Amino acid sequence: MNSFQIACFVEAARCGSFSDAASKLFVSQPTLSRNVSSLEKELGLPLFDRNTFQGIELTEQGGIMLEAFTSAQKIISEAAMHAKSVTHEEKVAVNLGLLHGQMLDDALYDFIGSFKLQNPNAEMGIRHANFDELMAWLQSGEIDATVMPEWQLDGLRNLTLTHICDLPTVLVVPKRALPHPERRTYSLREFEDNVFICVDANKDPHSTELLVELLGELGISPHLRTVPNIEAQIHTVEMGEGVMLINPYNSICYSPSVICVEVAELRAQPFALAWRKHSQSAAVKLLRTFVSQSPDMGKKKSPSPVPLTGTRPMC
Repeated sequence: MNSFQIACFVEAARCGSFSDAASKLFVSQPTLSRNVSSLEKELGLPLFDRNTFQGIELTEQGGIMLEAFTSAQKIISEAAMHAKSVTHEEKVAVNLGLLHGQMLDDALYDFIGSFKLQNPNAEMGIRHANFDELMAWLQSGEIDATVMPEWQLDGLRNLTLTHICDLPTVLVVPKRALPHPERRTYSLREFEDNVFICVDANKDPHSTELLVELLGELGISPHLRTVPNIEAQIHTVEMGEGVMLINPYNSICYSPSVICVEVAELRAQPFALAWRKHSQSAAVKLLRTFVSQSPDMGKKKSPSPVPLTGTRPMC
């Protein structure tokens, strides 16, 4: 078991709901549910009764474990506060940039947790923006690093890239535009008459080019519509005006107006951590040291989450 599994269990017990607990922990509901199930399997105990009309309830065994985990968390928290009180090292703010709508997947969550464990005086902050804004913030020092698909960073020689994880790709389709909604896997050929919503190439290099290349391999000449940024892309698809490709850890995948489907031709996207190559900031130095001391960095892949239906499951 690990601290994240325990945190998922404790928060779910406090909230009485997997979806509410996931929101408070800033992770997807399937991620939280999967970690609670893993904890139950490792302990060999049923921690929740999931067959109630009210949502979820602690079992008797779950109540015992909640008390034990809560006491352990309190002891660890007090010890950490005491440890911090005896150190004279200054706090280092580490600002991480993510694209609009991007949530923390398992691998990125583990990366942040391991980094903070190794650097207890580092305070991690997250800011969301469009691609061009994130690049401008990197150059100005407003953020220290960013995480995004590696292909979006191709050709930017002033950045150092470290592979973090591979995330699957899904097709986001307005509910009313989905043929055969009972199916789980589709082919891109079934959507060749749809309008594909893309971000302006000046704002998001390579994305339209890669989409056209992928569809061209299938003999499809796509109908494209470009929008200024990823926020506009998300809103346009939510309004039913087209489809888009994204990873299933983006917030649009939980919009009630869309359905996210698996498409046979889509490949996983490699995601990378990037920072300015010659940056001398204290935050980047910590990141550089952490990456160099992590031999498994870049090898972990995030598992494909439970197939999404466009709405957040209740438990």
